[in-house]
Amino acid sequence: MLSATLDKRIKSLALMSLKKPVHIDATKFAEAPVPALAIQGSKPVPDDDDAGTDSVPSQYTTSAKLDQYYVSLPCKLRLVALVAFLKWKCEPDANGKVIVFFSSRDIVQFYKQLFKSGKKEKKDGGADGDSDDEDEGTDAPPLLGSLDIYSLHGGMNQKERTNVFHSFCAASRGVLLSTDVASRGLHLPKVKWIIQMTPPASPEEYVHRVGRTARLDNAGNAIMFLMPSELGYLEHLKAHGLRLIETSPVQILGSLAGEKNCTKLSHSAKDAASSMQRDCETRVNDARALHDAANAAFRSYVRAYATYPTELKQVFHIKSLHLGHLAKSFALTQTPADIGTVSKRSAAKRVKADTAVAQQKASRARKRATTENEFASGNAAAGPRPKKKKKR
Repeated sequence: MLSATLDKRIKSLALMSLKKPVHIDATKFAEAPVPALAIQGSKPVPDDDDAGTDSVPSQYTTSAKLDQYYVSLPCKLRLVALVAFLKWKCEPDANGKVIVFFSSRDIVQFYKQLFKSGKKEKKDGGADGDSDDEDEGTDAPPLLGSLDIYSLHGGMNQKERTNVFHSFCAASRGVLLSTDVASRGLHLPKVKWIIQMTPPASPEEYVHRVGRTARLDNAGNAIMFLMPSELGYLEHLKAHGLRLIETSPVQILGSLAGEKNCTKLSHSAKDAASSMQRDCETRVNDARALHDAANAAFRSYVRAYATYPTELKQVFHIKSLHLGHLAKSFALTQTPADIGTVSKRSAAKRVKADTAVAQQKASRARKRATTENEFASGNAAAGPRPKKKKKR
């Protein structure tokens, strides 16, 4: 049994399926020294009866050839930064592939439709056979040019997943948009970059995500997009032996104007970023299906943001989201109307339900009264019978 992380569930599985299992830590036999971005040595998860189980967090070690970065960006710049980064790292003369992780199927489907918008797709769904994301077709070129876009999520059947897997493995370059279904158990060759648009809920999941690159002694890179309010997540990773290097958003956004090594955004870079945002918003507004997908992705993001575990609630708090800026990350010019009225609708539904229950009770009381009058004896005129006293 081989796993990048060792938790209690895997240990329980090993005890049930293996005879006298022996734990072997591969990091102890590594020839190259572990870089500064990871704590030396990886420790297995202690048993339940070990001392300090609750006070000492598990430590994880990633590949020595994996460079891990993060970029701090306002929410309203995330879409433009993602497009800029993909254009930069997936240039026509650059061999290698990129995997982008999102938190939900709706978000994956929206970004795939957006990136492929502008060209009319075949009914079979294009490169990966996913037919749920046909765009309506416009005269504009695809947002990412000729770059092949693939998607993988839990809503696809096994045949569709297998087709995507083989197509992406055979490609020399391309982008795979995925949920966490691609974070474990898949060997995808020649992946140069892992992009995490939504931070994972646990360090174990982070390790599995970045483990899709830097495999079999090859070099790889990983970058995580964080909002300024989410920077506390870095301390959570650091407590588990995972250290990330900061990279400047200026270099990413500057690449839109060919300024990859700039330290300050020029006017041309700012204009290019603004033009890219307007282009995305135009594509969404001009296609009804794409606009509906953007709204669904927005709602899905908000729902997923509210599901982070208790220990991360201070970092990923729903109240810290600026819904107007979040809408721009999905190329929406306005926040979906029903997001701000969820509580009002819930209250209205409760009032309506209570009213219906009261009406049903009144109706049943009237029926009982009618039945009693219809079959009552002649003594009914004397009035209701007195209630019998209960014996004590």
